[in-house]
Amino acid sequence: MCPRCAERTPQDVVGEIVGLLREGIKAAKPEAEVIAWNWSWSMWEEDPQRSVLEQLPDDVIIMGDYERGEMTEACGFEYKNDEYSIKVIGPSPRFTGVADFQRERGMPVYAKVQIGTTHENPDIPYLPTLQKIARKWQTLVEAGVTGMMTCWNFGNMTSLGTEVAGEMTFAPQPSVDEALTAIATRHFGAAAAEDMVAGWQQLCTAQDDFPTSIPVMYYGPMSRGPAFHFMFDQQDQKFPRSWLLDTDLGGDRLDWVGPFGAEKVLECYRAVTDQWAEGIEIMRRALPKTGGRALDDLQREIDLAGFCLNQLISSANVVEFLLARDAFYESDDADEKRALLDQMEQVCRAEIDNANATIPLCDADSRLGWHGEAYGYMINRELIEEKLVGLREILEQRIPEERERL
Repeated sequence: MCPRCAERTPQDVVGEIVGLLREGIKAAKPEAEVIAWNWSWSMWEEDPQRSVLEQLPDDVIIMGDYERGEMTEACGFEYKNDEYSIKVIGPSPRFTGVADFQRERGMPVYAKVQIGTTHENPDIPYLPTLQKIARKWQTLVEAGVTGMMTCWNFGNMTSLGTEVAGEMTFAPQPSVDEALTAIATRHFGAAAAEDMVAGWQQLCTAQDDFPTSIPVMYYGPMSRGPAFHFMFDQQDQKFPRSWLLDTDLGGDRLDWVGPFGAEKVLECYRAVTDQWAEGIEIMRRALPKTGGRALDDLQREIDLAGFCLNQLISSANVVEFLLARDAFYESDDADEKRALLDQMEQVCRAEIDNANATIPLCDADSRLGWHGEAYGYMINRELIEEKLVGLREILEQRIPEERERL
């Protein structure tokens, strides 16, 4: 609609804007680095957007998204990751194309990554898949990266995640196991270190099945988890956005499950849940092997992983509930409807237990449930208790009413 730009290509516009910014920056400080981030240039051109790159001034450093554009899978379903990721280690073909272009021009290779957490789970201090971070740092060296932006506007708390990155930043670079063992020993003692490292590795294995598409991460229930409201009546309501403090905390429209489909998303959630629980049990083996402050710190890490587990359980429960609920409304068979009511009741009771188990975790650690981009709590005692009222109403009123009709 712009009369100046309507007939121009995106490549021309990007080149001009970055060029003008570069002129202004250099006018103020000639020795300043000018860095252009290739965020979502894929909307204009196939990877690695060579025509966009060629429009940029020769002395501008391009900072490439490290994992976006990488093929990955979840429970055997192949898809392209197009978001920052800790699950996906990188570098993606998009990034390596940018890196090759930089080297052709004799320019340094810069990367955009996130250490703490991403939209995979945005309201925790860090995602405790530490081997993923350590391995990512190895590949950054292998890819020739010399500069990085390692954060965004959430997941920025100092944590064991940032400590892993720090451990892997020094040369000579340790192995993944050496770095993780050193950190676990430093915090929890030598006797507990092996179990903690093994537990973190199991969490990494679990995370491999998480469905990291933009629709699932931006509109799925993970960020609300135990505070997400269940809806018995069909409202055709969109889910709240995961990056903003939307006030309506329920939703029943399963339109965010692409490219997987609702059944596959449910399968992925359940698969991650089962494997994640195994990781926590491995970590629990370390509890009797330490004491004092180290024991408190170890329990805090286990509780963080437990909070993530409860989010995963809730996410699976809400999808299973809605699939059963929609099938209930679509069915004309009384026996099938009764069976679906039984399934919904079972899911609601499981979710009550799960939500109640989350409350003491929130009370004990104020970091949990806080979303740094939305700048507020998406999960806390008050929000969970509000959700529990609705669950009890479904169990005590709505399901009995439907059974009586049948």
